[in-house]
This record gives sequence, C-alpha cells and structure tokens, in this order.
Amino acid sequence: MTKCLTIRDVEAGSPAAEAGVAPGSLLVSLNGRPVQDALDLRFAETAERVELIWRDGSGLEHRARLEKPEDLPLGLDVDPLKMRACNNKCAFCFAHQSARGMRRALSFKYDDYRYSFLNGNFAT
Repeated sequence: MTKCLTIRDVEAGSPAAEAGVAPGSLLVSLNGRPVQDALDLRFAETAERVELIWRDGSGLEHRARLEKPEDLPLGLDVDPLKMRACNNKCAFCFAHQSARGMRRALSFKYDDYRYSFLNGNFAT
C-alpha cells in the first residue's frame, strides 16, 4: 500500500475545503504523484491546476481537479515532518565533537534538507 499523508486540518474556504476534503482524511496523491510528506505537498500545491486524490475516514477514495492562483495554498495542514538524522561520520561535525552530557538536542546529527526548503534551516 502506498504511504499516505494524514490531513490534520483543512482551512475553511480553501480550495481543499471547497473540494470536500475533511480533517482525518488521507492524502494519496497530488498531480499523479504520491505525497509522502509536507515537502511533497508544498511543491505540488504551487501549480495552478492540481489533481487531488484522498481517502476519507471510511476509506472511500475521492478525486478533485482544482484550479487556483499559483500562490494560493490548498489549505491543508498535515502531519509535521519527522526529522532525519545524519548517518555520516564526518570528523568535522559539530555534533560529533560536542562534549558528552550536553543537551540532547546539541548532539543530534541533523541532516534533513526538507527543513531547508520549508523553514530556511541550513543542512550541510
């Protein structure tokens, strides 16, 4: 089964709300591509024409073709990204060089480019 994205909330009056998408639905695909995380959603929703496929709470699949201005989001709030850790063992990594016993967040080896796109965070 393809991974879907859980829709936590739908903005009233948004293109998604007008199409009938409801909180708790599962977003299956946008423009024929699977949607696995918030970054996939943000990229796909910038198009003027968006084909949206979702499953409601009973598992029934719905499809809608939306036309909207490029800068208008679909109005979907989805599950937040789960941060990906770096698997590299670089000698110059600040997290690798931190003293033991520091705050746990300081030793997390962050390597998730998706946050760079969504929030402007920097990943090396």
